[in-house]
Amino acid sequence: MKKLLAFFAAAIILWLLVFIAPNHSIYQQICNQAKDAANENCAAYDVFLVIFRIIGKFLDDHDGAFTAIATVAVAIFTFTLWRAGEKQLTISKKLADIAGKQVSIQEAQTEISRQQFLATHRPRIIMRNVYMTDVAEQLAIHYTLVNTGGSDATIVNSRFYAESIPQYIFMRDADCSDHSELGEIILVAGDGRAFEYQIPDVDSAIWNITAFYNDSINTLICFVGSVRYTDSFGNIRTSVFRRRFDGSGFCKTDNPDHEYTD
Repeated sequence: MKKLLAFFAAAIILWLLVFIAPNHSIYQQICNQAKDAANENCAAYDVFLVIFRIIGKFLDDHDGAFTAIATVAVAIFTFTLWRAGEKQLTISKKLADIAGKQVSIQEAQTEISRQQFLATHRPRIIMRNVYMTDVAEQLAIHYTLVNTGGSDATIVNSRFYAESIPQYIFMRDADCSDHSELGEIILVAGDGRAFEYQIPDVDSAIWNITAFYNDSINTLICFVGSVRYTDSFGNIRTSVFRRRFDGSGFCKTDNPDHEYTD
């Protein structure tokens, strides 16, 4: 914009020098204005006033043209400002879009980092050391729950029971969603805790070991359980257990769907 204004100023000065100066006699104008026309030296005192008068008269005679030129200059200036504002608005929109994409990328990176942390440090509860005791005619199954993951686990639901079923029927997992037999327990990473399940019906035929051996082909005696627990981010996870009694202790079944951790 400064270059444009300088161009117009230079053009006006050049116009004055080319079209006004050759067509006006400064000496004659001075003499006509002086009181004593015979005294030529009087012109030296009024030369600048005459120049300004000539310029003023020229501007007054051509005021319409200069008004038009000024109007065009204002229009050009206004258009330049509008173009600059449009470009600035476009740049601002692009910067806003870039900022939004950067926020989305940052959120995605945060989520990826979170998922990576959960994958490597998530809690994982497993069952170990399952065995049965008979003390004062009270049968009990003992077991240990261990958090083998990399972060704490809070058990919120739990259910355990023993069952005797035909060997080839469908075996369901224990649903612990409405049960809390162990209460709310926190297992820190690497921690384990022993529990005991007392068999309520000790006179039941399923705990007759002799009958088990005689009918081991058709009958399965199982200890079943499940726990629901939350990790440090509040995600709910489930561990399911099923151990089959083989006459001397409890072992895992051959089906991976009977014992898993999601």
